[in-house]
Amino acid sequence: MTFCGAYCPASSTVFFLFLFCARNHHTGTTCNYAQGALYGGLQRRAVVFRPSCSTLGDTVHMCVTASSGVADVAALNALIAATNRKGQAVLGAVGTSTFQTLQQIFQDAVVITYQTDMLAIAALKAEGSTLLGVAASRLASDYDPSVVWFSVGHVENLVSFFRREPRTENKVANSSAEPYWRTGNTLLAQVYNAAQVWLASLGTKSDIYAAYNMTVVDVGDCLGKESAYSVPETPIGTLQHVLSSGKLTIGVVIGESYPLKVILPGSADPTGALTDLERSVATWIYRQYSSVKPVIATYIKYNSSAELLAALDAGEVDVTSNNAFVGGQYDGEARRNKFQASCSSVSTQLSLYVQKSLSVTTLPGFVEYLMAHSAENVTVGALGTGNVQIAQSLLGVNVSVVLCENSTELFQSLLRVPRRVGIVPDYVPTVPPEFGELVEIPLGVTISTCAFFRRDAYDACGDGELDPSCGEECDIKGNGCTATCHCDTYFKPNGTRACVAACGDGVVDTNFGEECDSSHGCNDKCVCKDGYHSTGRHCSKSSMVGAIVGGTLGGIFVIVMIFVIVGLLVTIPLLRRKFMIEGGKEARSHMFAFKRSHARGPRDPTISRSSLYE
Repeated sequence: MTFCGAYCPASSTVFFLFLFCARNHHTGTTCNYAQGALYGGLQRRAVVFRPSCSTLGDTVHMCVTASSGVADVAALNALIAATNRKGQAVLGAVGTSTFQTLQQIFQDAVVITYQTDMLAIAALKAEGSTLLGVAASRLASDYDPSVVWFSVGHVENLVSFFRREPRTENKVANSSAEPYWRTGNTLLAQVYNAAQVWLASLGTKSDIYAAYNMTVVDVGDCLGKESAYSVPETPIGTLQHVLSSGKLTIGVVIGESYPLKVILPGSADPTGALTDLERSVATWIYRQYSSVKPVIATYIKYNSSAELLAALDAGEVDVTSNNAFVGGQYDGEARRNKFQASCSSVSTQLSLYVQKSLSVTTLPGFVEYLMAHSAENVTVGALGTGNVQIAQSLLGVNVSVVLCENSTELFQSLLRVPRRVGIVPDYVPTVPPEFGELVEIPLGVTISTCAFFRRDAYDACGDGELDPSCGEECDIKGNGCTATCHCDTYFKPNGTRACVAACGDGVVDTNFGEECDSSHGCNDKCVCKDGYHSTGRHCSKSSMVGAIVGGTLGGIFVIVMIFVIVGLLVTIPLLRRKFMIEGGKEARSHMFAFKRSHARGPRDPTISRSSLYE
């Protein structure tokens, strides 16, 4: 199949094309690729690169030999089981996404890839071929009576891919210092997608949809073997908070879209196929970790999608509910770019419903009816902004498409609103009889619903851009720039991604350890050489005589000071002892005089006591 004026490269070269585009300055891939498959074996290519809007949705077809007697998926599964009893069943696929799709549908068969559709079909028809069938695009061999084609019920959205530009608003100086909800969102999305793949393989998803009588169209944007989607070993940020709190907080918009979901105002719990799936995802996440608390899905209700996405952006919820259409905008930007989307949780065919009295059964017939009655100001109702956009593009700009937030009110408007001639709801398995006899007109559009997660904050250092607001002095590997984006010793910033050597610019930068900055006695680190001392920009050679004299005088001074201190330490105790001896002698002489006065007889009363010591 040809898209964008060029034949899509072989599937084996897809990885190299993405790698080539990632490392070079090409604006995008020349052909359209399904959004499934991984890039580098690590992440979905729709996460690493930015996909365009879907340019085409291609149904996956199987080609089998007419002699096999196979005409549908059930018959092919029976043939695979019979073949496995004797050997190994083998299927072929063209393209990585188709390869993943077959792995999911026919899990008991080995799937191998081919470079082109023609090679795959030729291998199937080759004599002695062990291939039971191949998934490929329908070519001229459609008319070959030796092969039979049938649909497997899966659709692959074909898109172009572009490099993602870093989101500067998510750039921070230190992501580990940010609130928990600003990190770990990509990890939560990773485990969320892994849960969906496992629940599909276990049959849980199909059981949920069957309980609501839903016919689901699987879109190959997240298919493949379960092992392709790993669970993060070390949870951080939002994922860690979910596990520690035991709650996966999901934001939902109030409204009715049965059987997908019913979100009523008040305290009533949300119901529907999508909320049942979300609860199963929360349980599966809990079982992958040794967390103390079981993880349960809890819901916070909002009045509009704008309120919900604002709450997600502010960290109030961990993820949106699985009914957010991938189209639409938030704050003037496509929401799929602002946020990261999960794999498609469910995809359904979109239909137009009209009153039987219009006698219209096809989309072209309805468009003709609108043109014929344009003067009557007829209107069409649609549920959600995504459906409004689709209806407007299919019916023409001259048709008034009115937004409605509630599916019950939407159907009632077809009966009660004057000149309302058609409605475009979400998926409706069976129209309730109270709305009368309506005609369903398929629009040929598959609507994929998904959940949205925040994009993580990331460290500015290491992205190759200088961000002074985040404390960076540089941002380039080497060239004096450290791992923390600061200039190393002997280097200084100069307003670019790289640092420049401080030494050699003729300016003595003492902040960078410089003693000099010239060729006179100054080494390559701008430090004075041995035997030199700084005199500003230059270093002067120190005099040998001066050094000797200075050293000698310094030594003499030290010796003198030592003698002075020792002399004082010795002299002070001797002087102290002398003073004590002299004081003792004087005291004894006074005592002797006192005793002699008493020995002469009674004291003369006229003589004062003090005179005895005079």
